[in-house]
Parts: sequence; structure tokens; C-alpha cells
Amino acid sequence: MEHRTARTKHMSLTDIIVYICLGFYFAFTILFWDFSNANAGVVATFFIIGIYSFLRIVLSRETISLDRMLYIFLFIFMFYAPLQQYLRGANLWSVITISDRHYLAANGAILLFIALYEVLRFLYRPRRVEREGTTLSPVFFAPEKFSDFTAFTLLGVNLVFFGILLVTGNVFSNNLDLQISSSNLVIQLINMMRFFPVSCFFVTWLQAKARRKPFPITMLFYAAEILAIYFPFNGNLSRFLLFGVYLTIITLFFANSRHRSLYFLALVVGFVFVFSAFNFFKYHDFTDIGKFVFTQTDFAHIDFDAYQMLIITMNYTDTVGICGGQNLLTAILSFVPRTVWSGKLNPTGQIIFDYHRARFTNVSCPWFAEFYFAFGWVGVALGGALSGWLFKWVDTFKNSRNMFKRSLFCVLIGFSIYILRGALLPTVSYTLALALSLLLACCICRATGGYQTVVPYRRGTASARTTTAK
Repeated sequence: MEHRTARTKHMSLTDIIVYICLGFYFAFTILFWDFSNANAGVVATFFIIGIYSFLRIVLSRETISLDRMLYIFLFIFMFYAPLQQYLRGANLWSVITISDRHYLAANGAILLFIALYEVLRFLYRPRRVEREGTTLSPVFFAPEKFSDFTAFTLLGVNLVFFGILLVTGNVFSNNLDLQISSSNLVIQLINMMRFFPVSCFFVTWLQAKARRKPFPITMLFYAAEILAIYFPFNGNLSRFLLFGVYLTIITLFFANSRHRSLYFLALVVGFVFVFSAFNFFKYHDFTDIGKFVFTQTDFAHIDFDAYQMLIITMNYTDTVGICGGQNLLTAILSFVPRTVWSGKLNPTGQIIFDYHRARFTNVSCPWFAEFYFAFGWVGVALGGALSGWLFKWVDTFKNSRNMFKRSLFCVLIGFSIYILRGALLPTVSYTLALALSLLLACCICRATGGYQTVVPYRRGTASARTTTAK
């Protein structure tokens, strides 16, 4: 993820071609949908969300940012997929009867969120902004030398964690019995250990890139370990988690790509074709591989239930009342065990589906719905404002000189779709475990090799000044 001295401000020819092709693809697919029984207001608000989201994606100057990921989520999960569901009359969960009034209210909430998001993003100015025209080395609080001892320590800790995962049955699958019978703390520790090889891959990659050195052989071991733990065909791990893990790694390659359209293209292909196609492996093994085919996703599927969960959450809140932000507090304090905090809420989707006496309660609850559940329409407005500030602040981590921040940026990008889809409690809990795993890897690097703070230099100077500590 090398910082460029001059950020590309104009789209390349490749970007123009890709965006035109994607635009025609979505336009032609939508053209053949049946709008005969559709409400004009619902369709109009859907297209406002979709067109604005597509324009924000295309006009973004950053290849990868939380801001861009938000609008990719909005385009796929809050426009394209739910529009297809609406036109087909699909009710994914059938816990309530969904009418045009529900769709209008949900679209209104999304548009209110976007409006406040844009206002706060425009007004917020990060205190520490890297000056344009300077070159920053990717070394940030990093070992002065990524020594053999540092590499050996990372590998040793990683092997211990991998052994624990093997013993507890958390390689190639999730040990669901362990998770059900364990406290939150145990689950957090398991998730930390499961993500640790990804953390080691990150810090090793960044160190090699910073010093323009060949990648160490240990990276091959970490890659193999990641494939083993996050095996795409095991059928037990959530595909949103699987996609998230691999997107964090892909972010390393795409972060400063000259062609900003390629990352968006990869996500479109992933969600429109690959994502649902790999649902095949939940019910089949490799002996049935001959039956596997890539087809366009049918969005009338619970994998794309985020929009309808927004409707269901709004209906529940209007009937029962707001929770006064207890869901947000529970997510922030997700690491506190229920044995200590007896009043800790369940995930929002579970609360709502328990109310409707549904058999299946492990459901999503999107980012916008959580704010509505907390404070109603006021919550949506506050949530948009908070997100505008928070996302812009996190986007400054991309070129930070701090190893932890820069790695965390990649993780949050990779898991942004998972977090935005919700529910908030499990996604925040899982992401916190990943952040702690990254922090542990960074602390090991610092403790075993000292660290180096790199001072940016302006163009035309020979090199950067460094200060070293032990």
C-alpha cells in the first residue's frame, strides 16, 4: 500500500470502460423487471438512492474507503436487491405483511441518513491530515529491523494459537457447541486466535513493502493457515465473514490502485454471481462438484434481507417503542460477559424475531435500523451524523504512519459490508476481537525489534529522517 506523491484525480480509460459496462448491465437488467404494479413513490425513492449511490461510487477519488464501501452497500443491499424483491412481492421472513407504506418509510429513513451523513462528512476536518506533496514511508511504529527474532516470535505465537484451534475444533469449521456453552470472553479469545494468522500476514507484508525487501517465506505459511481456517467450502462459517477475511487481504493489493473501478467490479461480481453460488456448498460436498454452476444471484433470498430487516425493525419500534440506545451501549460493551451484566441485550434482530415468535432468530439488522431501534427518526439522523464523522476519521488511517491504524483500516474495509448488514452486537464483538488480534501482533513486533518513527519528506529531498528507539 504505497503512498503516491500525487493522487490520481481523473479516471483512467479502464475506469471509464468498466463504469459504462456496469451502468449498462444494471440498467438492462432492471429494464426487464416488471414495474406494472409498482407504486410510483416507492420506485422513485429507490432510484434516488440507487443513482446517487452509483454516482458517489464512480466519482470517489479513493480506490478504497469506508465512505465508498458505504455507498457500495447502499447500492447493492438498499437499492438493487430490495427493488427486485419489491417488484416480485417477495417477503423474505413473513413475520409482518409489508406494504408500500413500509417501503416509503424505509426509503425515507435511508435518505435522511444519507443527508446527515453527507453534512457531517463535509463539515468534519481531521486534525492531522497528511500534506499533499509529501511522501510517507509505510513504516509506522515498526521494528527498526524485522529481525529473525521478530519473525520467529510471531510464528511461534501463531503456532500456539493454531494448535489451540485444532484441539478445540475451530479449524475447517466452527465448533458451535463450544460457542454456545462458552462465555463471551472465550468466544472473543477464539476469534482472536482465528484471526491471528491474518494479523501476522498484514504486519509481515507491510514490513517487507516498507523496506522494499522480498516477502519472507513465513507469509506462505500464514496464507496456507488462512485457507485452512477460513476454508471457503466448509459450510459452517458465515459467508459474510469469509468474504470479509479475504477482502481485508485484497485491500492490501487494491488500496492505491490506479484503476479505482476494479475494486467495485470485484465486489459486484462477488455479490451478483459468486456469493449466492457458493451457497451450494452448504448442502453439497466436492463429490457433487459437477452440479455446481455460476448463475446470477436471485436477490429474493435471506442473504440479502438487510432492507426488509430495516422495515421489520421500524415496524417493531413503532409498535413497541424505542429502546433508548441500550442496543448501542450493549454493542459498545460487547466484551462484558452476561454473567457480569445481566441486563445486556440480545442482538436486535433476535429481540424482534423473539417478539414475533419466529423459530429462526439469528438474523441481520442493518446499521440504519439499529439507530432507528435506539431512538426512532432522531436516531437515524444522529446515526447519519455520527457515521459521517466516524467514517471520515477512519479513512485517515489509510496513510497513517501507525502500523496498527493502517492495518485496522484494511480490516474495517474488509468487514464493512458485514458490519453494515448487522446485527450490531455480534459484528462489533467480532470486529473487536480482530482489532485486539492486530494489536497483539503489532505489540510483538514493537517488543522484539524496537520501533522506528519515519518523518515525511518533501519532494526533491534525498531521504527521510528517522529516529530510532529501543
